Amino acid sequence: MRTVAASVMPLALVACPLVWSAVATAVEPSPDAGRITLAELAAGWRGTLVWTVAIALAATAIGWIPGRVLRQRICAGGGTIVAMAIVWAAMMPPYAIFYCGWRICRPGMWLADWAATHGQVGALRMGWLAIALVSWMWPVAALAVVALVPSRCVMRDEIARLDPLALRDRIRMAWRTDWPALLVAALVMCIAIVGETTAFDIARVVTASSELRLLDAAGATLPTLWAVASAPAAATLVAAVAAVSGWRALSMRRDPDSAETGEPRAYRTASRLRVSSAALVVLLVGTAAAGPVVLLSIDGVSSGNWSAFAVLHGSAAAGSLASACVGGALGAAVGAVTCLAALRSRGAAPILLAGVVWAIGAATPGVLLATAYEAMWNGVPALRTIYDSMLLVPMAQVAHAGLACWMLSCLMACRLSRDAIDVETLHGYGTRDLIRAHGPCIAVSAIGSGLIMAAYCASETAIASRLMPPGAERIAPMLMNAIHYQDQSAVLAALPWIGAISAVMAAGAVLSWTWVSRAWRIRIGGMQPLAVAAATAVAIWAGACDRREPDPPAAGVDTAGEGALVQVDPLDRGGAGFGAMTSDVTVSPDAPPPLECEQVIGMRGRMPGRLDYPRAADVAPDGSVAVIDKSGRVQRFAQDGSFVGGWRMPRTENGMPTGVTIDRHGRLWIADTHEHRVLICAADGTELGSFGGYGRNVGEFIYPTDVLLLDDSDPARCAVVVSEYGGNDRLQWFDVDLSDGLAAQARAVRAVGTQGSGVMQFLRPQSMSRMPDGSIAVADACNHRIVLLSSDGRWQRSVGQPGKELGHLSYPYGVLASASGELLVAEFGNNRIQCLDAEGRGRWIRGGGGRETGRLVAPWAVAGDASAPIVVDAGNCRLVRVRFADGDER
Repeated sequence: MRTVAASVMPLALVACPLVWSAVATAVEPSPDAGRITLAELAAGWRGTLVWTVAIALAATAIGWIPGRVLRQRICAGGGTIVAMAIVWAAMMPPYAIFYCGWRICRPGMWLADWAATHGQVGALRMGWLAIALVSWMWPVAALAVVALVPSRCVMRDEIARLDPLALRDRIRMAWRTDWPALLVAALVMCIAIVGETTAFDIARVVTASSELRLLDAAGATLPTLWAVASAPAAATLVAAVAAVSGWRALSMRRDPDSAETGEPRAYRTASRLRVSSAALVVLLVGTAAAGPVVLLSIDGVSSGNWSAFAVLHGSAAAGSLASACVGGALGAAVGAVTCLAALRSRGAAPILLAGVVWAIGAATPGVLLATAYEAMWNGVPALRTIYDSMLLVPMAQVAHAGLACWMLSCLMACRLSRDAIDVETLHGYGTRDLIRAHGPCIAVSAIGSGLIMAAYCASETAIASRLMPPGAERIAPMLMNAIHYQDQSAVLAALPWIGAISAVMAAGAVLSWTWVSRAWRIRIGGMQPLAVAAATAVAIWAGACDRREPDPPAAGVDTAGEGALVQVDPLDRGGAGFGAMTSDVTVSPDAPPPLECEQVIGMRGRMPGRLDYPRAADVAPDGSVAVIDKSGRVQRFAQDGSFVGGWRMPRTENGMPTGVTIDRHGRLWIADTHEHRVLICAADGTELGSFGGYGRNVGEFIYPTDVLLLDDSDPARCAVVVSEYGGNDRLQWFDVDLSDGLAAQARAVRAVGTQGSGVMQFLRPQSMSRMPDGSIAVADACNHRIVLLSSDGRWQRSVGQPGKELGHLSYPYGVLASASGELLVAEFGNNRIQCLDAEGRGRWIRGGGGRETGRLVAPWAVAGDASAPIVVDAGNCRLVRVRFADGDER
């Protein structure tokens, strides 16, 4: 019964969904079995191995020194503030640290400018990724040394310091004492790094988890996901089981004299060592936690972005808090039950079974675990109530990070005061007796586990993005979109919020432990068990940013001759080509009416005719459509939706285009965003010319987003306007001469706008459209407005404000003007199309978040004829041609 009591929650939360998913994989016809080549799998596995080993070794070496110093301070009765700072650093998600580095290296800083002009953007990105991951991981090593090394070793260190030993001999002595704890910490780090996706996705580094995220976003079946995750998951499971066994063994090590009293020992540390160690902790913690929060808070206050954040994302913040409360309650239950079971079962075997099950959950990538939850809870009608509720996401998050609660509870059950042992011996071993004797230990396990899990649930991205239905909102997935698309306004407001939540949870954990330990004299000085568990919880985090996949290899068709084999799509579910996507996901009850879709073009996939998160599209004069997706492919579709052809962008190492315009001669003007140029191509992909380059001067670009044609009547000479963001945030007018082949000559006429939120200022001008009177409508995305300029760039007015009501906007990425002067606006943030009249007042709203035909997820653009436009439904990986009802006609 004791074993069953400790294993009920891990079996229900971890084993049941995974077994259900495995059975479904075994019995499901698997048309894609074997279609993922060994070379593709090896690339992700190799990246995972290299990054895991390098980061784990570096973080272990860096965290060892502050860990030893903190252990000495704790045994001397101090170190609480330092420990609190380390816990806070451990709770900061790695994507926050990475974004801080990118914020420092934004365009205009010498390092970013040097990398862009010397082709070293990728190297800079990977360097900041390494710094972010090491800053995230080193507290695990430090706190493992604090928690798992017996305090008698501190006395040994003091004696060694008095002896005239050489530095090499002292390091050897310290290594002999600390290596078991460091080994366990390194294993925990391996679990964390293998499961991490968000930071790797943002840095465009291919690992097994990022490839798994890509395949899942593209609609891969369960057999494909299991095939990709098999090797890293198996290796991670071995590491997790070893970490569980090592943690349990080291937790049960006792000092000969420590059971007599809970009073701290009067160890002293050399003053020079105290100063240097404090400086090291301040530097490391400042890099990992205080730096991102302080920097972004100052920027957020100075830019005035918090008011817009409250309007647009207040419900997402409330949803995250609610999810954190539910996850915290589940974590507290796991901690209390595990601690009580460990107290009743003093042997290692019963409690290790629960630890192994939690280790399986930690070793399973977050995307795969979320897929298993969806297969179980959405596949059985009787369980749909849970699937549609707010319980599912925190349940899956606890399944993924419950190992931290188990570690804390085991440590607490092994660290008992002599008074507690005497009370237990006197009264017996029943449940009530154990609660009376060891109430403080059980309370600390519950409080600590609850706070750890609440912080984790508030910041986790991969599982929340995967299981969150349309209509529900969470702050972490929204933040991932904002970071990836460089929406600084949302990031500056949301990341300090995440940092504040982590700080509150860290402070609550430290203060609760300190109070309990001093009141009941629990036999371990300071707060190291809770700190180590907090670091372990964060170490198991698997972030993810939805819609931020690394570039997949180009797909093609073998046309060697008649009867040639057609390359099979590894993501094909056996569907019949183009068609509308259907889903039984619950749509928000306050969603607007769906769009009346006349035609659906494309579906998820990376084969010709399939789309992988399209971001730019335009309609040619003959009715055909050109679309560019996240794989860097430019594809052409006929007016009836049939696939015509396509090609891949010549350079995609740094990122993909976000805008394309087709002129009356059939040429494509592509805003090659991350190459800082405008590329001009023929309909078949032949390069006709390009202009621009990285820089802030007139005629240079930083992240161009769209090209608007003002005059293209002469095929050899065109007048165009180019929008850009990333520091310039402006519009530039060009006179382009195409008479000399590939050597396109672009003369800059004028540049208007600066970065900001005032008059003649922009924050990511994402797209443009020509009004009937010749003026220009600009989708000023991160200012949540449409700006109207004259044809020569003079400010006329702006319409819209942040919000979700009629007439309000949330990240307008696409804008299209009609012949009557009305505007169709694609709102990325609100998942809808809104019509604004000629005066800027809202007329109607259509769409709303969902997978069904007529619903939208993250629409990027609207193009073509305003009476029957093409909407780029990016999140659903399709284009939809819309025909408005009579009541919607303008």
